[in-house]
Amino acid sequence: MQTNAKTQQRDSQVTHPNSSGLPVVFYAVALVICALMPGCQNAASDPSYSSLPEVTDSNFQQSVLEADQPVLVVFWAPWCRHCIEMVPILEEVSEQYAGRVRILRIRIDENPATAAKYEIDAPPAFLLFNEGKLFKRRLGKQTQAQLTSLIEKVCTETAWTTVK
Repeated sequence: MQTNAKTQQRDSQVTHPNSSGLPVVFYAVALVICALMPGCQNAASDPSYSSLPEVTDSNFQQSVLEADQPVLVVFWAPWCRHCIEMVPILEEVSEQYAGRVRILRIRIDENPATAAKYEIDAPPAFLLFNEGKLFKRRLGKQTQAQLTSLIEKVCTETAWTTVK
């Protein structure tokens, strides 16, 4: 009788309805099915997802060093908490400077040659390139104000050299 009471208690906890009236088991099964179905995992559920373009070791030269505008390269990793926290800030700054400065991301664990070349030991790191040369470098988590200040420096210098 004691075992039966424990079983009933466990079963009532597992199937106890939540605020919408559906049992918790229903949600658990739905999550498992979704996780197993190809394409069901949407980008919004991935905290490292960003609409910013990715650059790699193989296209770094063309995408960054040969670019016709300044490029801010974000060295990041999906396991880096600060990198993930900065995704919305980077996207907002990218929109703010669209057409003047391009912001690209590069995963340090998948592109070790570029990370080593620029001596990136830990993400996040921000390297600003202008006319194929490293212009400025910032390491660690940055605020939106810090990023815009960094970008404004290259925009001001670029405008100044264009006027000369």
